[in-house]
Amino acid sequence: MADDLTTLSELNEKTIVEEIRKRYASKKIYTYIGDILIAINPYEVLPIYGSMNWLKYTDVKNKTDHEPHIYIISDRAYQNMKRTGYNQCCVVSGESGAGKTESTKLMIEHIAQLCKHDESTLHEKIVEVNPLLEAFGNAQTVINNNSSRFGKFIELIFDDSGQILGAKLSEYLLEKSRLVNHGPGERNFHIFYYFFAGLDQSKLKCNMISKPESHRIMVESDGGKVFRDTTHMNECKQTWNVLLNIMKHVGFSSEEVNGIEAVLAAILHISDIKFIPHPETEGVSIEDDAKLALTAQLLQVCAEKFIDALISSSSVVGHETITSMKNEMQASDGRDALAKALYGRMFSWIVLQINNLLAPKKIQNSSQSQNWIGILDIYGFENFKNNSFEQMCINIANEQLQLFFNHHIFKLELEEYAKEGINGSSVVFVDNQPLLDLFLQTSPPGIFALLDEESKFPQASDQTLIDKLVKNMTGKPDFQSTKGQSLFFTIKHFAGPVTYNVDGFLEKNRDTLSDNVINCLKDSNCLIVFELFSPFSEIGSISGTATTRKRNMRMSRLMDGVVFRATPVNSVNQMKRASIVAKKSVMSNQVGTVGKNDQLMRGSKTLATSFKASLCTLIEKMLAAQPHFIRCIKPNAMKQASNFNEKMVTEQLNYTGVLETIKIRKLGYSSRLPFLDFIHRYGVIGGVLTLKNPEQGREISLQIMNKVQMTDWQVGKTKVGGV
Repeated sequence: MADDLTTLSELNEKTIVEEIRKRYASKKIYTYIGDILIAINPYEVLPIYGSMNWLKYTDVKNKTDHEPHIYIISDRAYQNMKRTGYNQCCVVSGESGAGKTESTKLMIEHIAQLCKHDESTLHEKIVEVNPLLEAFGNAQTVINNNSSRFGKFIELIFDDSGQILGAKLSEYLLEKSRLVNHGPGERNFHIFYYFFAGLDQSKLKCNMISKPESHRIMVESDGGKVFRDTTHMNECKQTWNVLLNIMKHVGFSSEEVNGIEAVLAAILHISDIKFIPHPETEGVSIEDDAKLALTAQLLQVCAEKFIDALISSSSVVGHETITSMKNEMQASDGRDALAKALYGRMFSWIVLQINNLLAPKKIQNSSQSQNWIGILDIYGFENFKNNSFEQMCINIANEQLQLFFNHHIFKLELEEYAKEGINGSSVVFVDNQPLLDLFLQTSPPGIFALLDEESKFPQASDQTLIDKLVKNMTGKPDFQSTKGQSLFFTIKHFAGPVTYNVDGFLEKNRDTLSDNVINCLKDSNCLIVFELFSPFSEIGSISGTATTRKRNMRMSRLMDGVVFRATPVNSVNQMKRASIVAKKSVMSNQVGTVGKNDQLMRGSKTLATSFKASLCTLIEKMLAAQPHFIRCIKPNAMKQASNFNEKMVTEQLNYTGVLETIKIRKLGYSSRLPFLDFIHRYGVIGGVLTLKNPEQGREISLQIMNKVQMTDWQVGKTKVGGV
């Protein structure tokens, strides 16, 4: 069996897929395509990892001396960085469920071992960050039990001797909507299951948390139990305890851990709040006052302000603040928006804390340089029965990665061919730049620009959005309106056509909270809640500078006695009195019904804008580094070991460009030698010992090739290329 597919004598789709199948059947899940690695998800634990293999794949001089392995890629990135001083970037790509997250973890573990210091625990902390992020950012989907519902780019930072100094994590587009809505066969974020199983009974009782099935966001779609059996619950409990130890080891304080627990409990209770129509005010009241009182205490906010924020909305008209009552639907939407905002901001806050704790210490020698190895693990291409705003962003991110891959594997190589006068016409690849322009360009406006434009109008609806898209995009080769389905459109992605449902697109893109919600929460006495409402950065994550400034400001206010204590509510009657006060306050300012969020009208950033900015930042970093590609392949849709679906694998090899990559590597791009080096290496067997006249380099190289019949090599203008 061939370790490198470019060495196959016969290159066609059938022989390539058959070779991969044979290797997979023999538990050989890794295969090379020149310098690219294919990784087939085994759906089982293989005995090819760990300390013995870390040592085996250290400073490998010749990859052919070992079986193909992901450790070869991590070792190559590390050794290249040490040798050249140039930043490295490992791009892990593939469908959801193809094994990207596991591949990322394996590389981080290996690199951490390559530069391990006996006296340092930094490498351990960097490795431990992964399960913490997975707990808060991963969830079960129909096609993957541990699907990343966010993208991450991890930078491992080194000094010029190759010793690790620290790490930095960037996160992209957490799927917050999963918190309040997940479909059949899917679950909420892992952390909630660990939370229910891990909290002791006294804490559960204190926080009024009952069995998980009684909380709306934990209900299984089939009505079944949240924990399959006692074993499942015990596993979740053990994971919770592991996470507590990780947070302690990485550097989270007890106050911060308690704050995370309080926010998780508050999110559960917020999501359970129900509203009752109030005929007198045309607004609503809250059904369970006791539950709301507890939520206010968990968030350490003023109960009256909290009620006000849930049942009303404020907007500024001129110099006057207008407060309007919400109807039942608006209040329910606002409740869910608050729950999603708390969870999304908490996730960003956790990432910020990790970055602060793992940040490189100040280098004593100012002349010493820093280099990094970046590892990108981003959500795979998705195509579900119902594809919404999240799937659109995920698939555009994958389109951008495919373009990056095409640029390095095809465009740059073919440009080199053109310079050398070598014919590369047999290599054909799909350039997806036009599709990216369809979404991201500003003039003429692409889909994201049109979405942002429509999001600014208070009276806009999902129907007016689809009308605008159809009007502007009809006739574009990759866009297709869907007949008979007014809120749908189809895009011809590199991985295949995907139909999107724009229902909810505008609200998801606006991604805003009303001013009275923000004003209520930013005055919280809970450290985490207080910091969660720091300003966001350009890419949509919490700004570290702003958070530090807010923490200092909060401490100053506490010292001065300015920050009020959250109103303690010890009885339902007290809660009702608070509710009456809030309603009177609302009614005294009430004018009309609630409109769209006033923040949006004042020009706050949309989710699409932040997403575009984050993509731009990511690609800029990747372009400034030497790339290494790992293409993860899913062998079947059943998540079964030893099950190789030939049709499914072939489709992935085709749309990811793997088959064309094999062709271009086979054509001779993997080895390029200037004439002088070629003659020096092969001149003896060709009867030429030296090159006396540099202008004769091409002629003499041709003589050597003809004499020894090197049919797999071609002569360019300055170089000879071959396999």
